[in-house]
Amino acid sequence: MVAEIIRRMSGDIEALCEQHALRSLWFLDSVSAEVIAPRATGIVFIVDLGDYDDTAITRYLALASGIEELLDSPIVLISNGILNTRHVLRKQIEREWIRVYG
Repeated sequence: MVAEIIRRMSGDIEALCEQHALRSLWFLDSVSAEVIAPRATGIVFIVDLGDYDDTAITRYLALASGIEELLDSPIVLISNGILNTRHVLRKQIEREWIRVYG
């Protein structure tokens, strides 16, 4: 089960989040993931990068690579900023996302 794998790796994932100065990280269960990313072949994470400065894209890509390496599995990493508060799926996603960090 994905949640158990993430819980087992939580210390390493938290270290990655701190290293890349993230505000928050969540993952979606399979139902929400299917709705937001129906063609995704990996675990779907949502990230709040905190400051969207000149380093944001580097931190985003490094986080994605780091989590894939830790989990030995492909992931889909979605920026929280894309899901603005009026997004139709936002409320459903917020009910079902599971906080990993922050």
